[in-house]
Amino acid sequence: MTKTKLLALLTMITMAVGCGDSDEELNNYTDSYSLSYNGCSTGTHTFKAITQTELNYKVCTALLDDELNNHCAWQMRLEKAYSYCDDSVL
Repeated sequence: MTKTKLLALLTMITMAVGCGDSDEELNNYTDSYSLSYNGCSTGTHTFKAITQTELNYKVCTALLDDELNNHCAWQMRLEKAYSYCDDSVL
């Protein structure tokens, strides 16, 4: 095999392996919560995002969603929301 063909083959292999981002690279920010009060549990909710702002939005939206959280632990969710939600949401 000539050097040119070998170089072309190695370049194609490198490009194929390098294409596409892994989930870890795409989701640099993660968080989760599970809250319980008086035997009523929100369940576990896990979030992944590319930016901190996106993560904050996802967590904030989830914390304020009564149905998603089984209508449980409202006060605990509200307190946690203060660290994620901006003033326009609260």
